[in-house]
Amino acid sequence: MGNEKYLSALNKVHTLSVGLKAYLDTILKTEIYEKNRKISLSKNTFNYYSFIMKGAAKLIAFDPISERETCLTFFFENDFIGHLNYIKGEFLENLQLEFLEETHLQTIAEKHIVNIFKLFPESNYLDFKISAFQLGRLLDQLYIRNYYLAKEKYKMVLKLQPEIGTKIQIKDIATFLGVDNKTLSRIRAKK
Repeated sequence: MGNEKYLSALNKVHTLSVGLKAYLDTILKTEIYEKNRKISLSKNTFNYYSFIMKGAAKLIAFDPISERETCLTFFFENDFIGHLNYIKGEFLENLQLEFLEETHLQTIAEKHIVNIFKLFPESNYLDFKISAFQLGRLLDQLYIRNYYLAKEKYKMVLKLQPEIGTKIQIKDIATFLGVDNKTLSRIRAKK
């Protein structure tokens, strides 16, 4: 029963075979993360198809010199987090995932990943579609941040992810959009 939401979400991305559904149903595990817990991306254990069953998280860049945090993106209930542990980059050690509330994350243990791709060829296409969706979301966010003024940025981001307006602190939304806290507060007050 607990896996139905997860399997349904995957099935919306790409139709799952009966075999893949049954395999995933037996290997899925739920991990619970406490509010405010931070996990460094260079040390995390997230795998393919990690899914937020309940809760929310933000991906932040932390600059150890200035001790400043910048929000890069947000994940909410029913979002796939993606392959965060496979990301390569010069600043990977500065990236952290912070849980904004108690969050239930469904994951697949690393030892099962090879079997999934070996036994179920459609898993490659499923993986491609999830990655393409996440890249599309990232490109939308970059476009919004680079081409709109503060008021339009806020409106557009709320259109894409309405939860940002209700679950995220103003300071985090401001750094995410690349606007000043006071400017964003004025925009929100005019609503």
